[in-house]
Amino acid sequence: MIFLIFFWLFISFLHSKYCTDINTDYCSKNAFRFLKYFFSLLILFHHICQKVRMTGILSFLNTVGPFGVSVFFFISGFGLQENSSKKKYIETFWKKRFKKIVIPYFIFNVLYLIYYICFENLDIKKIINKILSGKLIVTYSWYIVAILYFYMLFYFSFMFFENKKIKKYTSLLIGWILYCIIVYVLGYGVWWFNTSHLFVLGVVWSEFKEKINNYIFNHYYHVLLGLLMIYGLLVYMRFILNLSILIVIFKVTLFVIFVLLVLMKFKFGNRYIDLISNISFEIYLMQGLVISLLVGTKIYNNVVLFSILVIFITVLLSYLLNRFFVRLLK
Repeated sequence: MIFLIFFWLFISFLHSKYCTDINTDYCSKNAFRFLKYFFSLLILFHHICQKVRMTGILSFLNTVGPFGVSVFFFISGFGLQENSSKKKYIETFWKKRFKKIVIPYFIFNVLYLIYYICFENLDIKKIINKILSGKLIVTYSWYIVAILYFYMLFYFSFMFFENKKIKKYTSLLIGWILYCIIVYVLGYGVWWFNTSHLFVLGVVWSEFKEKINNYIFNHYYHVLLGLLMIYGLLVYMRFILNLSILIVIFKVTLFVIFVLLVLMKFKFGNRYIDLISNISFEIYLMQGLVISLLVGTKIYNNVVLFSILVIFITVLLSYLLNRFFVRLLK
């Protein structure tokens, strides 16, 4: 397993470049491709380690899930706001955004239903109860449901308050609070909401990026040092205060900002990164099915072989489905 982690890191930093000056293009499509690649695989490692109950030096992978998801929330919010200046953005919003998510997600639901009926003997009643308890048909797909909610929230905020910044961001904030209340009342897990605020941060960062950039570019090392000090304080507070949810919310926020600071000093990119980043959505949805199928075999008893096969099969099937979706959605 350690070999797999080192191989992943080697590929990640292959052909990377250190910038002596600030990389002002740190939020470019290429930069975000690297983030999609890196954190889609990090989340995959996270779910594998949770399933095999990883201990020892790699046990930290059991808790990295929120950090990876927080980056995806930020990228989504930032990307929506960046594209909002394009002509006919509102008119084409549903077609471009929802078609690329809803249709593939529906197909994945069908695949998972076939698995549940054939291999777990679940009937429709049990499946409905599973959904109502916050356990969706597609394993780990709570993020997809959440992001669809925030897409709608952004759409209506933009449509009604396009040129009224205060009202637009107030509506986004209220929408986020409402989302947190709903999932909390329904009794869903904390992972449904403890990283979702990064979507709003992504929108705000894009809106005010010139002011944010001017400050950070002129005080880069001060910001970095302050960030690390605050993060260290939060780690310490976690052991003396019973505020675990609030601390996680602050930690993932600082983590995303730290990732952006890293992108300001490094440029990443190679063909492997481009390949994985293009299928990150499919990887996110496919991994639960592959893990479930292999858990029921003798392979599950061999952690290394199990991990290798989960990664290989997930990436392969994700690539094939991505090619299918590209043709289907033309």
